[in-house]
Amino acid sequence: MKLTPKLLKLHREYNRLHKEEILLKSKLYSIKNKEKLRLISKKRHEDNELEEINYRKEHRKNNLKSWKNFIPEKTKCQICGKPIYFKALSKLNSIHFDHRHEGKEPIKDKPSRWLKQHPRNPENQCLWIQSDFGYLCHLCNYRLPTINRKDWVLKMNKYVTSSGN
Repeated sequence: MKLTPKLLKLHREYNRLHKEEILLKSKLYSIKNKEKLRLISKKRHEDNELEEINYRKEHRKNNLKSWKNFIPEKTKCQICGKPIYFKALSKLNSIHFDHRHEGKEPIKDKPSRWLKQHPRNPENQCLWIQSDFGYLCHLCNYRLPTINRKDWVLKMNKYVTSSGN
């Protein structure tokens, strides 16, 4: 039965006037049929789980695509010069975005995760530019610490240039 505007108005008015009674009935029904409702919810979840997973994958993929012309598809590691690629299949030759300001960037999350969760728009693009991530290869990013890196580099330089005595 389709509700006409008049019936819909009456229905809403009834619900407004009997709100407490409706809530009480609903709560009693939930208590009496707890197991039945749990099974219905579980079945609904199972039915929609794969669809939800696919939707999230597609959403992340589309967000990454939106950054395609902004982040270079091919560049070089800013430390060793090795060629690296945006969205590469292997982590060994993909761009690793480096928090070069000791984690004080506006984007605190893993940059690659952030890109998947945020579509490119003027606001997100501005956040990305402010974060000033470096483009490193896997090994250089792995070796370089995020915290106290200037001190680490000075110690490394001192070690490399000393004679060992």
